[in-house]
Order: sequence, then C-alpha cells, then structure tokens
Amino acid sequence: MGDCNATSPEEWVIVEGLQLAWNLGFKKIILESDADCVINMLLDSLYTSCSSLVLKAREMLNLMWEVDVRVIPSKSNRIADALTKRGISNSVLFYECPVSLKSWVDQECLGLNSPLL
Repeated sequence: MGDCNATSPEEWVIVEGLQLAWNLGFKKIILESDADCVINMLLDSLYTSCSSLVLKAREMLNLMWEVDVRVIPSKSNRIADALTKRGISNSVLFYECPVSLKSWVDQECLGLNSPLL
C-alpha cells in the first residue's frame, strides 16, 4: 500500500471485503474486525474527517443489505490474523485458502476453536 497510516490496511480490507460480498450477491453479512478505532469511525457519523476508504465503506454499509458490524479480539479470529501475518511477511494477496490453514477453516466452520499459532 505504500506510505499509509496504521488503520489504512484495515480500512482497505473492509472496503474490499464489502465489495466482494456485495458483488457475490450476499444480502446479510457479518463484518468483524479487531480494529475498534476503524469500526468506530464506520459506525459513528460524528467522525467527519475520515479517510476516503472509511467514507467508501460507510456508503457500502448503506446499500440495500444487512451488515452486522462487530469488534472482536484478534485472538477470536486466528485464521484472519494468520493470513494477515503471512501477507505482511510475504507481501502477497491470497485468492484462496492456503493449504496449511485448511484444517483451521474446516474446524471454524464446524464451530470449533482454531488452534493457537
């Protein structure tokens, strides 16, 4: 992303995720993030000096769909945290789940806790 502030990557991922969900036709989604400052900016219209990414995400939240926005601790979503760490260390984008995380995804789909990293 080049030079950016600490919240820019989280804002970018939220916008990309919302666009993907919308384009795939989902009408009811849950948006979870451990970046409480970004979630607060998304949900509180009193934050008026937001980045263009936050403004874009706000626009997307107002589309004709239901988006439940939640703050969660990063340890509650170990798969996303692992992907983030791998993406940072390798500067890659993931278009599918890495094989090494497949069992974690399967466990999460069954409602089981993901193993510690």
